[in-house]
Amino acid sequence: MTEGACKNSCFISTMLKNSQYVFWILIFHSCDESTILAVTSPIQTFVGWNASFNMQLDPYPAIESIITIVKSGVLIMQVKGTQSRDVANRFEFTGNTIENRISFILRNVTLGDAGIYTASDSLFLYRGVQILIVKVAPSKPQIVPITGSAVLGSDYHLNCSSVSNSAPPDHGLTMMSEWKVNDQLITTGISYKVQGTELTITSLTRQDNGAKLSCVAYEDSLAKSVPSNEHVIDVKYGPDNVQLNPSSRIIMGIENHPVIIQCTADCNPTCSFQWQRGSVPEYLKANQTLMIGSVGKSDTDNYTCTVSNGITGRSQSLQTTLVVIYGPASGQVMLSTSDSNQTVEDSTMLNITCSADCYPRCSYIWTGPQDFSQPGTHLSCVVDRNKGGNYICTASNQDNLQKSATASVRVIVMYGPGSSVNLGSNPPTSVNLHQRAPDITCSATCYPPCDYRWYHDRTMYSSGATLSLGVIEKKTSGGNYTCEAYNKFLGLDRSSSISVNITIYYGPEIVSLSVQDGSAVNENSSAIFQCQVDSNPLPTITWRKEDTNTVLKTESGVVQSQIRIESAQCQDLGNYTCSAYNGIRTQANGTLQFLVKC
Repeated sequence: MTEGACKNSCFISTMLKNSQYVFWILIFHSCDESTILAVTSPIQTFVGWNASFNMQLDPYPAIESIITIVKSGVLIMQVKGTQSRDVANRFEFTGNTIENRISFILRNVTLGDAGIYTASDSLFLYRGVQILIVKVAPSKPQIVPITGSAVLGSDYHLNCSSVSNSAPPDHGLTMMSEWKVNDQLITTGISYKVQGTELTITSLTRQDNGAKLSCVAYEDSLAKSVPSNEHVIDVKYGPDNVQLNPSSRIIMGIENHPVIIQCTADCNPTCSFQWQRGSVPEYLKANQTLMIGSVGKSDTDNYTCTVSNGITGRSQSLQTTLVVIYGPASGQVMLSTSDSNQTVEDSTMLNITCSADCYPRCSYIWTGPQDFSQPGTHLSCVVDRNKGGNYICTASNQDNLQKSATASVRVIVMYGPGSSVNLGSNPPTSVNLHQRAPDITCSATCYPPCDYRWYHDRTMYSSGATLSLGVIEKKTSGGNYTCEAYNKFLGLDRSSSISVNITIYYGPEIVSLSVQDGSAVNENSSAIFQCQVDSNPLPTITWRKEDTNTVLKTESGVVQSQIRIESAQCQDLGNYTCSAYNGIRTQANGTLQFLVKC
């Protein structure tokens, strides 16, 4: 309440602050007296206009009194009947106090004229009150979002915020607003709703983005504010249209080369991006671009780009699968055998498998000696002695820039001796006693080279390919010599042999020379002379009687010879000689004396 200028009295101001301007007659107590106050509806006007007041005192005093009119305790006019005294010289009294019409006109209203006007009798027992409200344009408004950001699909609430300049401050006028979009006046409809100072745009669309809003505020349509600054609607949306580049759901990468995947989305404001690898969260980069500098086999996986908009509260994910093309790696081509040297027998089936870690699956080809070529991972072929050597498996990945790698195995074919054992073109078959025998060399076609053993009449004589008999000192050195060739890697049961019979030639030697029944016989008795010769080759044996040098008998190719005297006579006595000759050396002679008892 505001204190009045009247003696020990009060009047109402606070009870006028409602928009409907409902007034009550209140009884105020001033010391020990009662004052009756009649409140009349307010007057609303504009600066420069005239204001017409019309008050009544209720009840009107029974006696004629001077009526005093004051504003906020300041005297402005006194009236009685139809007569008035205008203190401010701006008022024109048009009423009649006798008729209880307290009417007057305030000309050329200013903002300072707004306030509470009170009419009262001289005893302050009766009063009439009327408020003057001077309406002026509100301050330049500001457009203030009520609901925060403008999100696609949601309602957008804004307030045309302005400060009232009308007076008095507690005038109770309602602030209203008028809105424009892109300089077009907005009327309430499906998309736009205006209520008081608020504007609601229902279910924002992309088309609303960038729209320019402005508003004016007013408490009376005749006193509108200047337009607000433009408010551009920034519709927040997304993520929409999330895409990956490359766009394929499966991206092929080549090992040791970079892979770049770009993630894009239509967002406002700019979305955040997060890359995730695999089904178990393994966060990579919060970046639109996923770059793996040099991919390898282990990088094959699912990659997910998650796009998020913190303003709209939405997120969207898109997944792609990176498949790395790799292999074969150098030195990583594997063979089913761990031994790089394979030793096999002649005419053996060779089975070796080649493999390599590749994606896509590598192609394979085997190459080898004598222009050998066989496609596929499996080497299967019969190798003989002419097909030993290096067999190479080449694994190739045409998708990996035609990359290839190799693995090889050295195949060693063991063979021999078989029927290849020989003693040369003309091995010696005879040697003279006391002469040096030529060496005999045994050979065979073998791999690895064969070992050799020589046997003399089934008794081992020497090891090695060469038989060296040296100077023959024994007649027994002759006989059967056998060369056994064997491949110790294939076993002795795979040996082969060849033999040569060496004959030892030596000159004849008279082994025995005798007369069968003694060297002396009676006349007319018979006698048998025997001669035994050791000789090789067989000699020619000749019998002679020395005193007459008569050849009695000659035999060739024998080692034993005899002559017979049927009836010994005295002239038969004498020396008899057995001679043997075989061409090796001088002949051998043996002489016996034969006596005849005459």
